[in-house]
Amino acid sequence: MAYLSSIEASDCSVVRKLAEQAFGRSVHDVLPLGGLIAHNFMVDNQRVFKVASSRSCVDDWQRLVANAPVLQQHLSVQIPIPTLHILKHGSEQIPAISYERLPGFCMSRAMFAEKDDAFKKNYFSQLSEKIHELHQVSPDVLPARPLTVLQQAVNMLFNNKTARKYVPKIAKCLFPYSSDHPVLLHTDLHAENICFDGKKITGLLDFDSLSIGHPVFEFRPKLYKKEEDLHMILNDYIQRYPSEVSRPVAEDFLRKFDTVFFLFFVMSLIRVNKKNKTRFEDALKVYRAGYARGTIN
Repeated sequence: MAYLSSIEASDCSVVRKLAEQAFGRSVHDVLPLGGLIAHNFMVDNQRVFKVASSRSCVDDWQRLVANAPVLQQHLSVQIPIPTLHILKHGSEQIPAISYERLPGFCMSRAMFAEKDDAFKKNYFSQLSEKIHELHQVSPDVLPARPLTVLQQAVNMLFNNKTARKYVPKIAKCLFPYSSDHPVLLHTDLHAENICFDGKKITGLLDFDSLSIGHPVFEFRPKLYKKEEDLHMILNDYIQRYPSEVSRPVAEDFLRKFDTVFFLFFVMSLIRVNKKNKTRFEDALKVYRAGYARGTIN
């Protein structure tokens, strides 16, 4: 399978031809929407069109196509029901997905960060309910079982198979609760993936990273522009659903997440050999000793 390069994605004529293949009709307007994992476009102000980049995972898209219709039956808010396309791209094939535009609009994280507390409290109150609703859906009802958050981290960050065996060591050391109380997780619920009509949340987007894990993984620091916004949504969720996420677990998670993210990123860059293996294990020992002394936060 091929994928669309950043240069090709900036050429509207290339994207238009791919969209016309997918929809079987003429396409007039193609608006780039950005995206870190795939190249996202709005086509004729009607459909979202996502074309694979080098970071896209077709397996995730296939699971999403199978799971989305079933998942929608269990949720009170709209979610995209995607179609998977395998398109001709030069002499190769390229995967893409598309879905109808949902009602409402999506704010940027920067735009949301500037809203006042009254707006955010109302917004987060609704979002807490939608998150909890998703967490109540049993993974067993889905045709294609999602990966765990740990498996997703491995697939996204680790190109070297040898390095993957170190992940359980980190998980056991830093996230002893990571396999407890597993629920369905969206894992990417920031403002740009939430449709809002000014009064209520109308839809949730980008279920590509649907996974299974502890509910606290829904509240990753990287999703929020301001730290106080993260604490606001997390506090709302804890107050509403204390049996789902306890405050000690939430504090432990927030304290460790940035370090874990950094270690995962560094490990993804390491070209593993015997020398690097020793260096990594030594670094992990130093980290664990420092954390035990409370010198690493």
